[in-house]
Parts: sequence; structure tokens; C-alpha cells
Amino acid sequence: MTRTDNTVGTMLQIAGILIVIINAFRALFAFSVFGGTVAFEIFLQGVMFGVLFIGFGEALKLLQGLFNQGEPEPPQVVKPLAEGERLVHKTDENEVSAAVKNRVTEFYAKRGLAVDEVEGTPYEGYVIVHREGNRDIVDLNGFKPEILAASEVERHPDLKEL
Repeated sequence: MTRTDNTVGTMLQIAGILIVIINAFRALFAFSVFGGTVAFEIFLQGVMFGVLFIGFGEALKLLQGLFNQGEPEPPQVVKPLAEGERLVHKTDENEVSAAVKNRVTEFYAKRGLAVDEVEGTPYEGYVIVHREGNRDIVDLNGFKPEILAASEVERHPDLKEL
């Protein structure tokens, strides 16, 4: 990544300020020796060159700012999913709504199985179904519920903990 400050612009601004200060002292010295007109010319010359240097320094800093705006963000590293691995999102709610319970119960009824209990999980779209002494993890994220096979649950690091 490039630097966001511009050293050359800062140095030009410092040089401009020094030119104004040095010519102000030269004008004070010239006032006592040559008079007011020469001193005013020296002071005015110093102010003009100093402001010119300060302006160039500011222009360089503005150009650096424009250049920095065009820098792309570093790409986010995304861990690719292994074949068959599912993407899960953690959620704060472990409660199962009545609509989800009805959906799961109807799904199991179509298969001729009875549901004892539907338990929530910390992952969105997944529930644990207790039936006839068995425990199934059901994925509700698709168009229809899907009972996950034991091998698929074992392969997934998050679902394995359930």
C-alpha cells in the first residue's frame, strides 16, 4: 500500500514559510538601511514566492489525496467451501417458531414418521428433530426441508458440534 502523506508537498510548504519569514527579516534590515520602498519590495517579493511554494505544496498534497482515493481495498480472503460443505450463519435465537415446527412436522408426516420434539440450534435454518429415539439435523434453508446424513454432519466443523 502506498503512503498517504506527501513528503515533497510538506517540504515545499515548509520552504514557503521559511522564505516568507527570511524575507520579512531582510525587509526589516533593508528598512533601516535603504528606506521603506525597498523594504516593502523585498517583503512583497518574499510573500509572493513563499505563497507560491506553499501553494505548490498544497497542490501536491491534494493530488496525493486523489491518488489515494483510487486505491482499491485489499481483497477479503474467503475460505472456499469444500465439496458438499454447507455455509452456516450463527444466530442469537435458539427458539423454534410454530411455523417451523409445522413445516418440519408436515415434512416428516409425508415420510410416515412421527416427530417427538423440534429443538433449535445456534445456526440459522437448522433444527434438531428428535423422533422415535433418533436425532436428526434438518436443513430448512432450501425450498424443502432436508435431513442431513451423518457423514455430511461429521464433515462440517460447525454442525459436528451439534
